[in-house]
Amino acid sequence: MERLSERVAIVTGGAGGILAAAARALAAEGASAVVADIRDTEGTDLAAELGTPARYPHLDFSGEDDWQRALAETERALGPVSVLVNIAGIIGCRSRPWNSHPTGSGSAPSTPAPYAPG
Repeated sequence: MERLSERVAIVTGGAGGILAAAARALAAEGASAVVADIRDTEGTDLAAELGTPARYPHLDFSGEDDWQRALAETERALGPVSVLVNIAGIIGCRSRPWNSHPTGSGSAPSTPAPYAPG
């Protein structure tokens, strides 16, 4: 069954682990799977495994320029994106928001700051 035929699906962080499994599942359902990641070798290998029309664009999901380039390349080659699995993570992040906490403790505050709309 190809419930996702004629759909273009981007999977951020899709070069490995559970997100690679998500890319495989989307492709198995007929989607044009786009494996977007910073791990070029693994991403290229997975796109090749999935076959045409799967693609691999390098994507550092934290950078707007990378997003614009990856989306433009994808839409030029495959058409508009209709599915986004955007759950890539950062492992070993050196810059954490709590590093500059006013207490200077360098650890996460025990109580989050209240939300103030504004």
